[in-house]
Amino acid sequence: MQNVVRITREDALTVLETQYGIQGHEIYLLELIPLIEMVWADGRSKPPEAALVYEFALRRLAELDYEAHGLSVLTAGQVNAFVERFLNKQPSPTMLRELRQLAMPVIFDHSDPEVNNKRRRMILEYCLDIGAATVPRYPYDAHERFSPPEKALLLELVEALQPTALAAAA
Repeated sequence: MQNVVRITREDALTVLETQYGIQGHEIYLLELIPLIEMVWADGRSKPPEAALVYEFALRRLAELDYEAHGLSVLTAGQVNAFVERFLNKQPSPTMLRELRQLAMPVIFDHSDPEVNNKRRRMILEYCLDIGAATVPRYPYDAHERFSPPEKALLLELVEALQPTALAAAA
């Protein structure tokens, strides 16, 4: 079982801004961090994986615009800049794990548990899709659709995104 970082939303936002330069409306894109981790799990970013991250990001942008009643919270350019920051060059796996841990109290801070459950499920579904988007080689055996590092990260994400783990991290 992994160690759970206990941090408040406010403290997480401070660290995200001061140590990682994530500020302002970029906090609405923190849900992308586990997806980006999944892209890089095997050490390479492949176009089908990146396409899924962009798809998720655009869905998030549309969701934000809807919640803001048509007001623009983020521009497509801001979303692209955020994604490109993490997909153009491989970030340190340690940094991505730290970002994920800091992001948890921000991503899952909604007062409605159903909204938090929906977010959790969507993140995990996209991580599954990213892991399955490409294979190391063809043909592959029954247990080789996901690479071992992708399997390990997916299991870590499932555990980290459990409601009990999220409650403990808050």
